[in-house]
Amino acid sequence: MTKPTIKLVATHRIDPEKGRDLIINWLRKILPDQNFPYRIEYDIYGDGKMKEDIVALAKAYPDNVRYHGFVSVYTIFASTMDYDFVMMPSRFLETFGLSALDFAQFGIPTIGYKKGGVAPFILDNLNISAYPGHTEQEQFDNAMHEICSKKSNAAKDTASDYSIDKDSIVSLYSQSHWLEQFRELVS
Repeated sequence: MTKPTIKLVATHRIDPEKGRDLIINWLRKILPDQNFPYRIEYDIYGDGKMKEDIVALAKAYPDNVRYHGFVSVYTIFASTMDYDFVMMPSRFLETFGLSALDFAQFGIPTIGYKKGGVAPFILDNLNISAYPGHTEQEQFDNAMHEICSKKSNAAKDTASDYSIDKDSIVSLYSQSHWLEQFRELVS
């Protein structure tokens, strides 16, 4: 029987403050587990302190983890954009969340902590801190289990559970919206 595939992507620094260790630890647990009910594909773009961990994971599981290094955003967007989720489990307040905005324009939702600049891009059911756990890792693991479960059952009734209104999110960052906000500030 073929397992449902969940496609994940990350496009930023590969550092602990960006939550990369949460993803790496989760993948190290689930990828060798033949009973894990989903096939995970994880594409990661970028560079950082944890690059060797990602490279080792990609070597150990080449069918699941693909490390692309640092490439321009245009190269990423020229590739297939059939990802299910963007991974942004940053431990610190992000001032904006450009990766989340970039992928939102393609209708791809973000999994992360709903705080700081990424908060507008994270649906309540993709907010890691909303899931139970005594540690960040437990919360992340529980979130990913639940999110993968719902995503794999999307054909049943949950197709809209992870749908984002890309037009309304992207419009918040349009030039006309910024000018409107600026006029309100100066008037």
